[in-house]
Amino acid sequence: MDNDTLAAAMKAAEALPIKERRKQARGWGHAAMLLEKADALETRQEMDTALRALAAGAGAHSYPQRYHMSRARLMQKRRALLQLPEPVIAQERARTIDIEAGGAFVCDSETDLAAWPAKTSMLQFMTEQGFYYIGFGGDGGVKIRLRIHDSGPVEPQSREFRRLREATPEGRVMLRSGAVRVHGGGASAIQLPVAPGDYRVAAYGLGIGRCPECLILLSPLVGQPPAPLTDTPELLL
Repeated sequence: MDNDTLAAAMKAAEALPIKERRKQARGWGHAAMLLEKADALETRQEMDTALRALAAGAGAHSYPQRYHMSRARLMQKRRALLQLPEPVIAQERARTIDIEAGGAFVCDSETDLAAWPAKTSMLQFMTEQGFYYIGFGGDGGVKIRLRIHDSGPVEPQSREFRRLREATPEGRVMLRSGAVRVHGGGASAIQLPVAPGDYRVAAYGLGIGRCPECLILLSPLVGQPPAPLTDTPELLL
């Protein structure tokens, strides 16, 4: 499937019921991923179409990681094509923290996770409290790099894309107290001051071998908020 056929298929599906569109979205995501891998996307319009197809495919697939990775690579290519500036880094901090909850919570410094109602799902509690959870599939020490952007997308710096091996979908975190905290249920955590407000958030797995790193990016939310997550994203660090 070439890009024109992909764009036409996505346009034709707009009038279909949601369930049928989700079925077709898997095919769109696969086609866009093949085009991205073949380096066949050259114009802004082609890239924008493929980015929408990859996002749709990720949302409809039981294993979305490969679509997130393909989308991350394509976002970097699009940035270079349009000569967009790098996201502006305001501050960052890195340290190894103890993971005792199977993953890391990105939340307001005053969010009380102990108040989680027993009969409430994680996704519902995440939405109500405005935090983001990244599953690691296990416990132990994980190096976390927390980075706050003054502006720009929640994407790594161009020099970091060569180390990229995993990516999560973009989410939203609500920070009201003036500080963001990342912790894994243990005593250790990373905390940084931020201007109160809502932020876009995404996480990336960088590096391989004995020293993997989880890069967590936040950028002030401008315009429409990201769509609600339909799962809890995971990085297999």
